[in-house]
Amino acid sequence: MIFEPVTEIPGAYKIELVNWSDSRGSLMEIWNSKNFIEQGVWPDFIPVQVNLVKSNQGAIRGIHRTIRYAPQRKIVTCTEGAIKDYLIDLRPESTHYRNVVSVAIDASKPLLLLVPERVGHSYQTISENSTVCYYFDRAYNPEEEIGINPFDQDLSITWDEPYILSPKDSNAPLLNEIALELL
Repeated sequence: MIFEPVTEIPGAYKIELVNWSDSRGSLMEIWNSKNFIEQGVWPDFIPVQVNLVKSNQGAIRGIHRTIRYAPQRKIVTCTEGAIKDYLIDLRPESTHYRNVVSVAIDASKPLLLLVPERVGHSYQTISENSTVCYYFDRAYNPEEEIGINPFDQDLSITWDEPYILSPKDSNAPLLNEIALELL
């Protein structure tokens, strides 16, 4: 595993994974807490929920994060296809507040993306079919989730067309409509 900080979003990391192949097929180590402890990166991260999400091309998922008093970190990887992932610093006290970073994640070039607590997360499927695996350190609770409209013009994210968006995400509020004390 090769750890690389995402400098525009403090606490976020990209981790390049190693894929071992031989005549039988391949093996890729996705999670080993020993590596995180040795690197001093999220050494206390304990996955408590793992989700596998399949999406059709053009699907947009998010922007999501949890409220301030229910912090949740997540690790994201794409196991099939490709996605364009977005991290949005939604910590009002951060000098990087409202920074948006795009990270391409492609199953053919294995990568983990570490999304810190209180950082918004979204992605769009850019291949015909994609499967994304999430590792969470806090179980999902809909009462603790904040959704932000992916088309909030203040965030300036350009999505590929055509796109598919859930009613929940298309009806989500703009960032300026969310109370700062929740962020």
